[in-house]
Amino acid sequence: MDKKVRRFDIEYDFRWEYSVEIKKIREDLGVLEELGATHIEMKAVHEYDDLYMEIVAYVERMETDEEYHARILEEKRKGDARTRRDLEQLRLLQKKYGKEQP
Repeated sequence: MDKKVRRFDIEYDFRWEYSVEIKKIREDLGVLEELGATHIEMKAVHEYDDLYMEIVAYVERMETDEEYHARILEEKRKGDARTRRDLEQLRLLQKKYGKEQP
């Protein structure tokens, strides 16, 4: 299994409500670059008759060795849990319907 390019959100409080000066946007972009951000995602959200802008800064980068190993271990753990669950379900079905197949 190979390493993946992953997205990591960067916590940042954008204060760009209604109107924002270009100077403020430039300052924020500088801070975000220092934090490692490579992208900014902006989308309009409509919720409960309100419309607002959702802004998220993030970095896309190749995962580190530690992140890679953690992801592999987590995928193995989930796979093992799924196998145990499937085998238990099979056991219950065999008990209910017998081991013979039509």
